[in-house]
Amino acid sequence: MTNDNNISSSLVEVARRAGVSKTTVSYVLSGQAKKRRVAKKTANQVLEAAKTLNYVPHLWARNLARQQTKAIGLLFANYELNWASFVMAGLLPVFEANGYIPVTSTHLWDKERMGRELEMALQRRDEGVICQPFSGCNEYYKDVLRRRVPLVFIADTIENMPEVSYVCWDSTPAAKLAVHHLIETGRRRIGYIGFELGIKFAKARYQAYRDTLAEAGLEANNDWIGLEPLIPSKRSGGSVINIVERIMSRQNKPDALFIQHDTYALEALEKLNQMGIKVPDDVAIIGMGDVITASPYGLSTVHEPLEEMGKIAAETMLELIEKPEKGPMQRAISGTELKIRKTTKS
Repeated sequence: MTNDNNISSSLVEVARRAGVSKTTVSYVLSGQAKKRRVAKKTANQVLEAAKTLNYVPHLWARNLARQQTKAIGLLFANYELNWASFVMAGLLPVFEANGYIPVTSTHLWDKERMGRELEMALQRRDEGVICQPFSGCNEYYKDVLRRRVPLVFIADTIENMPEVSYVCWDSTPAAKLAVHHLIETGRRRIGYIGFELGIKFAKARYQAYRDTLAEAGLEANNDWIGLEPLIPSKRSGGSVINIVERIMSRQNKPDALFIQHDTYALEALEKLNQMGIKVPDDVAIIGMGDVITASPYGLSTVHEPLEEMGKIAAETMLELIEKPEKGPMQRAISGTELKIRKTTKS
């Protein structure tokens, strides 16, 4: 009670000094001046009054008093290679324009950590959760929905959870484009490296690889395919190294590798270099995603529209908060920008 009274009286003092209403002060200090069409001069008066009075709003207490926290939980797999930062570049302007606060964390592809982070989001009373999903966590996701908290999967989705909204890159056309590029460069023995994550669009990349080869009359030789479960504690490095060593030590080697994600492709490049196998002379490599280090390493890939995905995910979340009955909202973003670099170009 004391906190709420202090917040109220402070707003009154700022409003009195600025010569405006308490509502106008609230709009300005919550970052909604532009949205609420508060004149710039008036907003500056409010900010100057707040500064003079040394007033700092207790955002959390104020929003809880309104039965809102204005917080959105963002649960990424990790912060590696700036993937999350590019998504955030799309998310942040949408949230900031609407007075929402993103609270970020990671699950590191670990089921127990996923459960803990989602429970923390619920305990914080986040108004929604945007999450990179993976299989085996369905009960955690269902618990979020049972508590009537909007949930949006980003980057991929769980095939047997049609009740969840998602915003993803439709990577099937992109994967087909990548394999076609290998074929166009004269490669005929094309292998695949990836991990089984139990998610729809990652799985679709492998199917696109097989379909594209079949359409070209080429064989998907199992000796050239490395598709394994991802072990969170070991991340991907050890597995990628083992897969590359197994595939490329065979007498009948592939002359190209399509790799599920650039992260794995870069690890494969390092292992191939250690083995003395020349890229692209001996084997061509193409990945998916166009991560920040793909260009410096000369990795051919297909660009993932991360900022657009972030923007649409934020817009989807706000729609679900305002109109829960609209869910589930499922959006697949197209993106087929091929980046041809030295790993496929002799």
